[in-house]
Amino acid sequence: MAVILKLGKKFQVTYEVVTPAKEIKMIKELVMEVTNSLPDTATFDDIIEAIYTRIKIEKGLNAVKEGKGLSTEELLEEMKEW
Repeated sequence: MAVILKLGKKFQVTYEVVTPAKEIKMIKELVMEVTNSLPDTATFDDIIEAIYTRIKIEKGLNAVKEGKGLSTEELLEEMKEW
C-alpha cells in the first residue's frame, strides 16, 4: 500500500506504507514539527516547501541507513559523467 502526499501543485511524495497507522502518525508529527519551526510570517508555499524538503531529507537518510547511498568517491565519479 502506498500513501501519496500531495503538497500543492508542485510537490508530490510517495511513501510505501508498512504499517499504515504508524506511518500516518509519523507524517503528521513531521508536518507539525516542520510547521512549528517556521516563522509566523511563513506563507503556504513556504510551509509546503519546508515539508517537502524535510521529507526528501528523511527519505535520503533512510536510504543511506539501508546501504543505498553513494560514498563521496562514488558520487564524484558519477558527477564526472554529468
